[in-house]
Amino acid sequence: MFNAGDMCYIPQGVQLWMMDNNGYSLTRTESPTTAVFLEEKDSISVLLFVNGQKLLARKSHVYPWIETEQEEATIG
Repeated sequence: MFNAGDMCYIPQGVQLWMMDNNGYSLTRTESPTTAVFLEEKDSISVLLFVNGQKLLARKSHVYPWIETEQEEATIG
């Protein structure tokens, strides 16, 4: 599905979480956002780099980033 370093898209309202020694903390995307895929953690979750943090998300809520011709024109 993804390789390390791939850009991906996360829709609005997707639950993200972080595991630490005290358990886990939850957050939700407030708007559609992009992330960098880091690794697949298990059969249902992936580790992403989102807004400067390493966060987990359900694999089914993460999509490949597809550049449109409009974006390529503004970037290039």
